[in-house]
Amino acid sequence: MHRWTLLASAFALLGLTSVSATPFNPAEFGGRDQGYLVPGVYFTSAADTSAVGLTNTCNAHQVHWVFTDTSGTVQGRGSFTILPTETRPFVLAQALPASAVGRFGTLMFVSDTDGDGKLTSADEQCLVVEAFHADLTRNDAVFLPVWPFNTYDFPGGPGTGINDLSIMVPGMLSRLSSGIEDEPGADVRTIYLRYSIGGGDATRMVVWSAETVTQPLLSLVSQFDGSKAELVPITLPGTQLSVLDVGTLGFPSGLTNGLIAMVAPDDGVGDYADTAGDGNGIAAYTVIESPSLGAAQTILATWSR
Repeated sequence: MHRWTLLASAFALLGLTSVSATPFNPAEFGGRDQGYLVPGVYFTSAADTSAVGLTNTCNAHQVHWVFTDTSGTVQGRGSFTILPTETRPFVLAQALPASAVGRFGTLMFVSDTDGDGKLTSADEQCLVVEAFHADLTRNDAVFLPVWPFNTYDFPGGPGTGINDLSIMVPGMLSRLSSGIEDEPGADVRTIYLRYSIGGGDATRMVVWSAETVTQPLLSLVSQFDGSKAELVPITLPGTQLSVLDVGTLGFPSGLTNGLIAMVAPDDGVGDYADTAGDGNGIAAYTVIESPSLGAAQTILATWSR
């Protein structure tokens, strides 16, 4: 998808049609599933807001949503009917109260295709979801990744999901099979996150973990030219969602543009308590803002064992 298409999609969600931009690298969007997480969304005004597009590939049904902040507190929830083949815009600044201004959080959407007010294996995989953060003052938008989930990601799954969608929260998820998985017991993996904090650049790191991470994660922070690498402990302060300004993490001098290799949370070494006995799931990405280029870019985390 070219940048002008990305912008047009985001601005259309806000009811705008005038866009001027140039092509950029293509972005891929996910397939269909029962529910979706969109971590790291926020708004500061109607002109600076995260926005989501939800497309229905099934019959008309109710979609339930909830927004929780980094402490896990619910800041807004609701539901709406989505019609067959409809693409429904969801603009955070229009859906949440003014008290939520500036709060980073996680959006959760669930399809109730059988109308029983629950998420079970009987609910079809109907939704296609894509998300952006639109900044109308700069006539720009940045892609926000989404992670699908289904009943497999809840305690006792598959088949068992949420008994009452009117009180659902992301904290009900005990894993995230579409994310970076940690199996029960020692299963050490490394998460790689791109950063740039030199020359006026800023990097926002977004990490969502199904289980609350209680220990600092040792990270090897390196400069891209290989001139320097240092071990830095990184603490994830949120209940599930942590949003970090990389420039405030205290990296040693000379580390301004490169890669963060962070040891993934592991219950086998006590980084978190495996409350449901099914391990953990992590979603992670960074957003690099470069004033010199007048643009922001989202870069998904990669991982290895």
